[in-house]
Amino acid sequence: MTEFLKQKIEQTQRDIQTIRESLAASREEMASNPSRAREIVKENVDAIREGWRLKDELKLLQEELERHQAAGPGPS
Repeated sequence: MTEFLKQKIEQTQRDIQTIRESLAASREEMASNPSRAREIVKENVDAIREGWRLKDELKLLQEELERHQAAGPGPS
């Protein structure tokens, strides 16, 4: 179980990083293509919401991992 949680945490962290990179790229796109700014902002709002959801999920996964590790050795 701990190995599964560690993998899930790593994947969630990668997903959050992908969102950060996407938001950075969209800032550049807005600067070079102001006519799409409104559409890009809407996309960014969705990405930010997903990022918040992932951060909440990450926190829960980390807490669960801590509980499993505190419980001591068992099936991984």
